[in-house]
Amino acid sequence: MMARRHLMSGLALVMLLAMPVAQADLAAGLEAAGRQDWTLARTEFEPLAVGGDTAAMVNLGNLYMKGLGVDQDYVEARRWYQQAAERGDRGGQGKLGLLHYFGLGVPIDYGLAAHWFLQAAEQGEETAETILATLYARGEGVERDLAAAYVWYTRAMEQGYPGAEQARTELVETMSPGEVSEALSRLSAQAARNHPEPVPVAESTASRRKSPVRRQHSTRRQRVKSDPPHKRHGSRASGHTRPRSRH
Repeated sequence: MMARRHLMSGLALVMLLAMPVAQADLAAGLEAAGRQDWTLARTEFEPLAVGGDTAAMVNLGNLYMKGLGVDQDYVEARRWYQQAAERGDRGGQGKLGLLHYFGLGVPIDYGLAAHWFLQAAEQGEETAETILATLYARGEGVERDLAAAYVWYTRAMEQGYPGAEQARTELVETMSPGEVSEALSRLSAQAARNHPEPVPVAESTASRRKSPVRRQHSTRRQRVKSDPPHKRHGSRASGHTRPRSRH
């Protein structure tokens, strides 16, 4: 039950305003939404969304999702979220995951929901990280994997997501020592990939004794002789129960 509350609280936080970008019209739309002037907000968001602005797409989708200033229309919300998600917008990806999970405007599809939550989570969207962790803990849309659930709860926790730490604590109570060890191993591997150690360059005593000028000249002759033609001219090679919808 606690995991369910964590998930539902996460969904409650993913409501209306996507992160603003440096555009006057989008800022005006967000300002109008803050005043609950939904009609003006839609007027500002719609042309930007049509023009390809993903933040405007997500915000316009939010209006249709909640029926703010427009008739509630999950199909129309999904259309805008889908466009934003396919352009790599993590907000659109997370919202699309919600629609597929709850079957809002689309058939319920836990696999697709997990797919879009994963896309958003990999970009650091903490709500998606928490929901994805719950899906792994339950085995909904993905193969049940408590180590993966632990990893995603941890990533959400590190970003200060409310409830993630408590959810992870409860998860650990259901894990075997081997599963905890596997989870810690995965976290360690991720940290190593994200922050690789610098590789020291060894230099022989003989090379250190060479004159810098002569060493530079020698290196240049060797490079010109051995490099392929295209390099000689400066080019480079290069919680665990199913959540209920509030709708």
